[in-house]
Amino acid sequence: MRFVAAYSLLDAANMIFVAALKGAGDTRFVLGVTLVMSTFLPLGIGVGINKFGFGLYGAWCVLTAWVCGLGVLADFFEVG
Repeated sequence: MRFVAAYSLLDAANMIFVAALKGAGDTRFVLGVTLVMSTFLPLGIGVGINKFGFGLYGAWCVLTAWVCGLGVLADFFEVG
């Protein structure tokens, strides 16, 4: 449940950052980051399960790290 709580908080922060970028008119960046990062999620979970033997907790860890990366990218480029 800790992963779900962390994911929910990070996803809420990501939604706020993305909405701020869209409101500023930077929709191409949001689209580009979403397309690029969307390929990493299934690859990361698939590699983690097949190569490293991750279970459910490992998959949630990868998912939480992924949404954290989305928020960090959106926040980094929102200020810069």
